[in-house]
Amino acid sequence: MTKRTSILQNNHPLFIHSHPFFPVSPSAILSHLNTVLTCSPNPSILPNSNFTLVPNNLLLRPGTTPLISIRNPRLAVPSTMRVLDRMNLPHGGSRPFLLETTCNIWNVLLYRFYTSHGIQPVVIDAEDFTTSEEFVTKLCVRVGLDPERAVFRWDAVTGKQREEEIHPMLYASQNTLFESEGVVAGKAVREGNAVVEEMKWEEEFGEDVGLVREMVQLAEPFYRWLYERRWKGDV
Repeated sequence: MTKRTSILQNNHPLFIHSHPFFPVSPSAILSHLNTVLTCSPNPSILPNSNFTLVPNNLLLRPGTTPLISIRNPRLAVPSTMRVLDRMNLPHGGSRPFLLETTCNIWNVLLYRFYTSHGIQPVVIDAEDFTTSEEFVTKLCVRVGLDPERAVFRWDAVTGKQREEEIHPMLYASQNTLFESEGVVAGKAVREGNAVVEEMKWEEEFGEDVGLVREMVQLAEPFYRWLYERRWKGDV
């Protein structure tokens, strides 16, 4: 995964993309994952303090608009497992990694931190912004980005580019993006179809299917809590 920044001249916005668990302190990771594993998950009673290594004066910089992206864990967890498989990493040994990366607890904590300071984050569900160019255009307006700069089509990478410019681990995690020429509609799976996808797990993941189901179960309450607060496209 990469962190991308775009700095524009003439007082234009700075856009920063990062996974919420990247800046979390090790002690916070251990504390909150212990909460996930030992307590009945209740997002409404989680702390609302800054759980990251980033100082408040940066997270709360005037004009900041937090944009929180979520995805149904029935889709996100299996997707993570497939990436691990393409990277030739052992699934069984990845349980701590999955606990850290697939549970939406970090997004909930970030949401609660900002609302405790009077800032309303914009929560967006992946199935909304990957299926509608209109939604993306409205989202740009909502968060203060230029909708004219939104990109919906791109060139797939060539074999030469893949060999010379892209690290194998990056390619393994982003292969759909690199091989496509636009949003792949088939990657978007609505709620009812997500249950159908679950029926295929045993055949696909074999002995790791129990781990997949555990991670989905642990992530589900936090995803639902955020899903109820998602932005639906009203500018």
